Amino acid sequence: LSSNNQEEREMAVFDDTERFLKGVNAKDPEAWKELYRRYYAPLCNYVWSILGNRDEAQDVVQESLISVWHSEAVFTRTVQLQAFLYRTVHHNHLKHLRDRDVYHHHLQRWHDMGDEVQDEHLYRMVEEEMVNHLRMSLSRLSQRQREVLELSMEGNSIEGIAEQLHISINTVKTFKKRAYLLLKKMYQNE
Repeated sequence: LSSNNQEEREMAVFDDTERFLKGVNAKDPEAWKELYRRYYAPLCNYVWSILGNRDEAQDVVQESLISVWHSEAVFTRTVQLQAFLYRTVHHNHLKHLRDRDVYHHHLQRWHDMGDEVQDEHLYRMVEEEMVNHLRMSLSRLSQRQREVLELSMEGNSIEGIAEQLHISINTVKTFKKRAYLLLKKMYQNE
């Protein structure tokens, strides 16, 4: 019973348009609850009538309300607020359609490529992931071990690495051996 009285008092506070708009402008949570109560369903219906999907419509409206919250717009009349809300929702639903179309376009392109091209893309993705994993593993080695391995992967000989880093051939071999042991241990633990 007391919670109903509190709700009635809160609603009475927002019966005053000026106070409601000041609360919305000040980002007052109670005013925004009222804004949500007043406009969420009509905005969802508006977007749903265009998109034909309730879940997508709700997502668009929620994104729109968040962007209105983050905007610095100031409203002096309810009509301004309503126009701003509908304009924001309209803009966001167009953006949503564009993004959805781009997604479907890429999905269709992927489907149209055929198995051979899809496999090539898959191999490239796996290769990139493996190279990234190797880079991450190399970053966990000491600086000298990493330098020796990177120069070795670039095709430099042990003698060439020793010369570039101004260290002995045996030191290059030791760094390389220790680095391989550490990498092996890292990969075994994963």
